[in-house]
Amino acid sequence: MKMDNFERMLEEMQQRTVDEMKKSSIQIDKDKLNSFKDIISDLVSFGNEYADKMSQSHASINQEIIKVEYTKGGETIHRGFYCPSLVKDLIVGNLKRGKLLKKKP
Repeated sequence: MKMDNFERMLEEMQQRTVDEMKKSSIQIDKDKLNSFKDIISDLVSFGNEYADKMSQSHASINQEIIKVEYTKGGETIHRGFYCPSLVKDLIVGNLKRGKLLKKKP
């Protein structure tokens, strides 16, 4: 059902894009457009194939969670305290990883 909405939205975007292209002088490479359409159709078919298994995978993931920790800060690193990038620490330097919190924020 959700994929139908996505496909409808994709059709509307394509129609708007075609209408805008007709009004402008932009040329789009047909090979790139076709490869993009192939990628989107693969993603839609993948979503349709595994849509019914989403709740099962979510439940199995929740069963495997051992510990939940919250952090605060770490605005420059996208995962905060647990970001594994030592390169960013060395190159950028002075990064703030944030701190672990004792209580849930």
